[in-house]
Amino acid sequence: MSVKNSSAELVNVAIAAIIIRYKLDRPYGVLLLLGAVLDPFFYAAVVYFVLRTVFLLDDAERFYLLLIGFISFRWALSSIMGSSNFAEILARFSEVRTRPTRAAIMAVMGPPAIVFALSLSSAMAVVGVLQPESQSFAAGWWLPFVALIQAIWTVVIVLVLSRLRRLGILKHEIPIAVMASLLWIMSPAMYLFRDIPAGASKFLTSFNPVSHLLAAFHNAYWFGQNISLEVLPIAGVLGLLTVYILRPRAAHKGTAPDSEDIDSGGGWVRVQIGPAEDAAHAHNLGRFCSWRDRTVDFTGRDVMRLVIAAWPKRETVPDGGFNATARVIQAQSDVDRLFTDFLSVYPDWALDQLAVAAALAAPVNDIVLDGLLNRVSPDFLRELWPILEREAKRGRRITIVVDHDLETPVALNGDLLFQEDSGAQDGAVQLELNDLNASSEQDNSPVIVTGGASQVGRCLLERLSARGRPGIAIQNVEPIPPHDGVRIVEGNLAGNSLPRLEATGMVHIPAIWLLPENLPWLAHCGLKRLVCLSSTSILSKEESPSRYERDLASRLAAAEEQVLSECGKLGVDCAILRPTMIYGRGLDRNVSRAVKFIEKFGFYPAAVHADGLRQPVHADDLAAAAMAILDSDKAVRGIYDVGGQE
Repeated sequence: MSVKNSSAELVNVAIAAIIIRYKLDRPYGVLLLLGAVLDPFFYAAVVYFVLRTVFLLDDAERFYLLLIGFISFRWALSSIMGSSNFAEILARFSEVRTRPTRAAIMAVMGPPAIVFALSLSSAMAVVGVLQPESQSFAAGWWLPFVALIQAIWTVVIVLVLSRLRRLGILKHEIPIAVMASLLWIMSPAMYLFRDIPAGASKFLTSFNPVSHLLAAFHNAYWFGQNISLEVLPIAGVLGLLTVYILRPRAAHKGTAPDSEDIDSGGGWVRVQIGPAEDAAHAHNLGRFCSWRDRTVDFTGRDVMRLVIAAWPKRETVPDGGFNATARVIQAQSDVDRLFTDFLSVYPDWALDQLAVAAALAAPVNDIVLDGLLNRVSPDFLRELWPILEREAKRGRRITIVVDHDLETPVALNGDLLFQEDSGAQDGAVQLELNDLNASSEQDNSPVIVTGGASQVGRCLLERLSARGRPGIAIQNVEPIPPHDGVRIVEGNLAGNSLPRLEATGMVHIPAIWLLPENLPWLAHCGLKRLVCLSSTSILSKEESPSRYERDLASRLAAAEEQVLSECGKLGVDCAILRPTMIYGRGLDRNVSRAVKFIEKFGFYPAAVHADGLRQPVHADDLAAAAMAILDSDKAVRGIYDVGGQE
């Protein structure tokens, strides 16, 4: 379906852009917009105060000059700085519009233009109230002309800067800010015309386009003087250049699927839903057409309507099924405001994530995720994989088509089966998530979890909830986030004051020495299988020069021996996992902090002679290991050192 670039649609793009830029869908959005409208008044007042107190220039008209200068300068500078992602916005519009450049320019310049109009109206109101004798709007009919000149000039600058970024010449925005500030300082916005010689004034206004435009603004707003016609040839050339750049393109680019253009690095979003009898011919299935070839002004809820319309068994959707399904997808997609904002402003990974959630919510047994995991982050894959495992155990067949080898989380129980077929599509790898060979008599008895507020505990509770297995989380001081199917009870391991908890399985995450004195009571309540966490510090810190670390290693070793001995007497199968450094949910004090430091500064300082090696393990990997032990058909006993892949 072709999309027309009418003026009304361009206005809608600008409105959507300003809503997103200033978060007008939030209660505090109006304050952000008001601050943007009024900040030129603050800057003008500060500069005027400096000129009056330091340079003893007390002409009141200078404030109005500065005010108009800041308002007009802010429009151009805000547009230029906001164009840093112009290439990405243009690429997004190119997929759905025949004239994408207009829409992209409107998305970039729309919010600054609206703020400019509001600021200028506020300035006129101030002038109307104060009524300065030396100022007037006698030449107000010049306003549309000079505003058009500045708009054309700003558009050209945005396009040129975008080209420089694509060529790699412009790496960041600092040179833009510095140059713009110098041009503003050199412009008449800082002076009255009588402050500088006529020759210098002519030089500034003739050879400095930004300064010329500001001078035109000042003339039009305040003095009623004739604007130099030297600006007309410049405006004409820029106008013709802009018309050429914005000329209509020949045809709509449309949408192409990943698996049909996988070798050329296509980045299209498409979900295929249907009976996948032969995964090698997945591209011949009935397609769920993405929103990209429909319209750009779509939200997540609009996508949901497309999904429901594409379901092959629509009669199975009950009344109110849309709202129920929308809630499911919102719960499975953590992209902020995805269901209310226009999707055109989101990067590919966010749209892919929504499409994955939509596919999993569809009431069909066979699902093809075509290209949706090409750019997936490791953290998202870790969160997605338990959901895929759950759906596979329910009998659904999930085919994943990617353009590279997919590093999947390791299934420690060995039940996860993959079939790799590189010949089905040129350059494509197909992974089939088949039946996990789960036991027909799967244990769904409750599992006791201690340390549910920790990063491992949260991952474990999420896995229990996704599996549909009941959980009992013991809460002491730190609150535990709620999860479906998880009951939170108050208890204290240290005080040996646990309530009666009838469960056959337990995962103990806090300090292992808290466990031995509670084991008799837990066994009396029916505990049969126990997984607890210790630490490889027993091995690595046994001969540490630090007395504290040596004592810690000794205490851990003694607690491990006591737990194994007590469980042997009580008939409880016990597996002790010794992890290395744990990370993954941003709650640790080592790996996550190091990652944030590196992301911010681009390096990480290492101490002299720092040759110690670590093998961090992800919290969700530990949770998966614990679940595998609890679900295993065979008894798992003993001590296992667990390290990560990194």
